[in-house]
Amino acid sequence: MIDIHTHILPGLDDGAPTLEDAVEMAEAAAAAGITKLIATPHHQSGTFYNPGRTIKQETKKLNNELQKRNIALEVYPGQEIRLHGEIIQELQAGSAITLAASPYVLVELPEDQVPTYAANVFYDLQMAGYKPIIAHPERNEELRARPELLYRFVKNGALTQLTAGSVLGNFGRKVKRFTGDIIEARLAHFLATDAHDTAHRGFLLEEAEQTVSRKFGERTVEQWRYNAGQVLNQGGARREQPMHIKRRRLFR
Repeated sequence: MIDIHTHILPGLDDGAPTLEDAVEMAEAAAAAGITKLIATPHHQSGTFYNPGRTIKQETKKLNNELQKRNIALEVYPGQEIRLHGEIIQELQAGSAITLAASPYVLVELPEDQVPTYAANVFYDLQMAGYKPIIAHPERNEELRARPELLYRFVKNGALTQLTAGSVLGNFGRKVKRFTGDIIEARLAHFLATDAHDTAHRGFLLEEAEQTVSRKFGERTVEQWRYNAGQVLNQGGARREQPMHIKRRRLFR
């Protein structure tokens, strides 16, 4: 399995604090069946600023350590970039980076609202040749209140990444319910762990996939796995015709 959203690099954000913690996370990921993952430290979040050069250097160091310890996991550099108006300029300058040197850009929205300029940024990214992926939209308060916004983003070309813990109810009932709505409306394109540690926010990818497969069919999981591979292969993600979220449903 491939995990496109993790906070495994040590000492850069609210993920692994030390190298030993990062190694522990790597061991947990490998034990969970994950063979490749993308390290996506927070960038321009207001709290964390992690330029691309630093992330690449730390990714190389971690891979070297994993090889020394014979841990069967390969780590690729990336970022979880907080939405802001200068993303393209940062990408072109190298302070912001894509996922694993692909055209895919993982973009994080504020938890409580969607900036008014979001649609313009997603459009501009696509016009510049990038493929924006909205990180964990199910956890955004305004998108839950106004799901038509998410429909428009996806209809206009943006992709989305759900969190495994959201599928399993780890972020509460409202988030779990909205996660089901997003899947049912064909508005989801990736599933990732957003792992920060091994104790509370770990590598629950397979468990979440099994839950989705039971509720929505194996085809959905197969598409997400294919899309994760396409990020590393720099190919095109599969997507279905999106639908409006018309009603709330309990996903459990």
